[in-house]
Amino acid sequence: MKKNIKWLLIILTTLLIIFFGQLINLFSLELTNNTKLISDTSKINLMLPKYLEKDIFTKFNTLPKQTTNIRVDLKPAPLKSKEPIRINKQNPEIKLAVPNGIVVDLKTKKILWQKKPQEKKSIASLTKLMSALIFLETNPDLMKKIKIIKEDEIGGARLNVNFKEEIKTKDLFYAGLIGSKNNAFLALNRSTGLNKKDFVKKMNEKAQKMGLKNTYFVEPTGLDPDNLSTALEIAILAKQALKNQEIKKILIIDKYNFDTFLGLKKIREIIVENTNELLGGALKIKAGKTGFSNEAGSCLVIQAENKDGNEIIAVLLGNKTKKKNFIEMKNLIEWIFENYKWKEKKL
Repeated sequence: MKKNIKWLLIILTTLLIIFFGQLINLFSLELTNNTKLISDTSKINLMLPKYLEKDIFTKFNTLPKQTTNIRVDLKPAPLKSKEPIRINKQNPEIKLAVPNGIVVDLKTKKILWQKKPQEKKSIASLTKLMSALIFLETNPDLMKKIKIIKEDEIGGARLNVNFKEEIKTKDLFYAGLIGSKNNAFLALNRSTGLNKKDFVKKMNEKAQKMGLKNTYFVEPTGLDPDNLSTALEIAILAKQALKNQEIKKILIIDKYNFDTFLGLKKIREIIVENTNELLGGALKIKAGKTGFSNEAGSCLVIQAENKDGNEIIAVLLGNKTKKKNFIEMKNLIEWIFENYKWKEKKL
């Protein structure tokens, strides 16, 4: 009996050794297979649900080939901006006859030149910069055709059309800004569905939201001398208006052609020339708007760029003649670019 028990224990021990040996072999084989799967990404998708395949391969494919010596810098390099610095300090400051004006660096908002910039003045057709913003905020249909009516004929610069001709809203908008046509802007006002009072109310509300405390409008064209602002606030308004790429694009067009209609039939072609005489000259003009009335004199706002790509906004209000205003604006911009250099400054 004892001999049988002894043989039974030997047999059981042998079976346990064989069993554990097989387990070790299986474990080793699994480790080998996993290693191959990790090194061969083409086999990973065989073990993943379909919805995970794309994401994991995106991650694998974007990993750098070399993963050694990678340093993660949690602090990004400081940004640099260019600040205008006065050079040529021995040169006297430019003197102009214009009563009011300002030049501001577009990015830093630094004032580079000024002359009574906070004095309230009549602003003539610079008013149309605000009118254009309000018009676009109404989400207009630019392909809609409308007519200029008798009530739109208030004087000043105007489109020479008859009351039967239909004009696309887009063409009125372009003509109103490029040629500063008053009847075009009054027709645009009507096209929004707003009456004149409500349209002007929106103009004044937007001025307040922009922080223009000395700017006030009584109508949308600029023909009324009670449309008031300052050189400083016109610079702010112009900067905001010229952020709109449609407005900015229009104000650089030298000449604009469009057709009038009677139903689907084309009646004639009209050509509108830009009132900004500085376009096409030596200066790199990015945009500009003119204005003139007997009460306001000649008004002009220009966005210009120097050879290094630095931009300024310049405003002149109240010169007696348009010619004088263009000459002084050109001289002022040239003086700014000759006497300021934009230098990098760490933020």
